[in-house]
Amino acid sequence: MTKVITKNSTELIHQNVKPALLIGMDYLFKLLNWKGHALTHDYHEFETRQGNIILQNRQGSRARTTPSLITINSPEPPTIEEMVKNFWDLETLGIRDFTTTTVAEEVHEQFLETIEFKDNRYRVEWLWNGKQDQLPSNIGIAFYRLKAMTLQHHLTKHNSQLFRNTYVDNLIQTGDDEASLRLETQQAKEVFAEASFNLREYYSNSANIMKQFNPAANNEQTTRVLGHKWDFKADQLQIAWPKWKQDEQNTKRTVLSYIAL
Repeated sequence: MTKVITKNSTELIHQNVKPALLIGMDYLFKLLNWKGHALTHDYHEFETRQGNIILQNRQGSRARTTPSLITINSPEPPTIEEMVKNFWDLETLGIRDFTTTTVAEEVHEQFLETIEFKDNRYRVEWLWNGKQDQLPSNIGIAFYRLKAMTLQHHLTKHNSQLFRNTYVDNLIQTGDDEASLRLETQQAKEVFAEASFNLREYYSNSANIMKQFNPAANNEQTTRVLGHKWDFKADQLQIAWPKWKQDEQNTKRTVLSYIAL
């Protein structure tokens, strides 16, 4: 609802009505022909192309002045020498190798400081670059790769079945009975010992095999094989499945991430 002022022959009438048409101030002045007269001290009537309208003066519409401050820092204009130097710097940008020039000057200066002539020969110190960053070492990766390749080479020469049963740091062997398994275990230990590899921490679902090859583990119940927990006394392999978050949205990404675990 909006407030509308109309008039009859004797007085102005104030009404609240629903507007049928809204005209912006940018179009209002195009409709006015500026022919009007004062009805009272606060109300004026104007002629428009759509008919006469009554406008009211704004109450207490004083212009408000907001103080503001604008500061401009104007630098000193460059000198002719600075302008010429900047011009040539831009012209040679990407052409001159400033770093190489600086390093060459430092090397030449160090060369002149250390060179000497003694016993009919020149002696010059090694010129080392002191600013060289320390490179990361891959000694750990190189060691384990060399170890794996050496073990692979040794096993393929002696027993290809041992190589096929070796997974990272685990050697998995099976047998139809305790006698055959005991023989295979002893042979594997001898093959590894030839290359100075020590097979240790034997675990088996046979109590007799455990007493012979790993008697210290009699009080143990479980061990880890290929990252999974193995209850060797009960001969049960436990694979832990990640817990699914109930409030998490099911998407291809989340499903694949859980499967990868």
